[in-house]
Amino acid sequence: VVDEYFNRLTRRNIRVIASTTKSLVSILLGIALEANISNKNVNATLPELFPEYSERLQKKGKEEITLYQLLTMTAGLDWDESTYPHPHEYNPNTQMYSVADPVGFILDRNINSPHGKRWNYNSGISVLLGEVVRSLTGEYIDDFAEKHLFNPLKFTRYQWNKHENGTVWSNGDLFIRARDLAKVGQLVLDNGKWNGQQIVSEEWIRESTRPHTAAHWGLQYGYQWWLGSARYAERQIEVIFGSGTGGQKLFIVPDLDMVVVVLSKVFNNKSGQNRATRILTEYVLPAALPEFEHKTYE
Repeated sequence: VVDEYFNRLTRRNIRVIASTTKSLVSILLGIALEANISNKNVNATLPELFPEYSERLQKKGKEEITLYQLLTMTAGLDWDESTYPHPHEYNPNTQMYSVADPVGFILDRNINSPHGKRWNYNSGISVLLGEVVRSLTGEYIDDFAEKHLFNPLKFTRYQWNKHENGTVWSNGDLFIRARDLAKVGQLVLDNGKWNGQQIVSEEWIRESTRPHTAAHWGLQYGYQWWLGSARYAERQIEVIFGSGTGGQKLFIVPDLDMVVVVLSKVFNNKSGQNRATRILTEYVLPAALPEFEHKTYE
């Protein structure tokens, strides 16, 4: 319906989608779990998923943390991304990028709340999820994604940055075209199907995009997906979305059969998140919905 670009960009340009990457990782993990012959599921524990770190995890009391708690960001690990925003040297994200073993750095974090009890935004967890895909499939998540998501959806250009040891930055360093991100939204809207092919199971889409825990700002959180609602006139419309710093947004609106992608400047763009959301609530929804008829009272 609308496909518009600004500042000399075109539909051919790839752009970093920042933490919206996390929502794609959720889809890839669902595909990996369905294909895995070990029959692991979301109840698998950290020692099962990272056996090479098993001894360290048991010493630190993390042996009961589950994949479900990673997916929902309720693992209870100490990780504060807000006090000192990235790329400040005290931000754990910044530190993670500079260590020799990012996975070990994340798994070694202290526990600051009981597992499964409190939501806390943690980009390190999303890096662990990328490594879970490797544990399940034997492939780094970028290679797995190319075969099982990017190629089936005919992504034309993409780039996924990684650590020098091969660990993929599955927390947010994926560069793709806006049109290809929209395809991911359509895949979710169509319950895991693309052009009639079941890419990821309908069950995984349903489970990963339903509320599992309360997050910040009155929003809910699924498996690396944000869940909220947009109000138009007197109607409240449920929205599933991926969100990245600066206003990188993938909005999925099931009730309206709608996918909306907004990509913006990433860094030094403090109002980017609000502007991207306002594009949806102040322009797209009013244009898509019929004029609202208010009730009249005598």
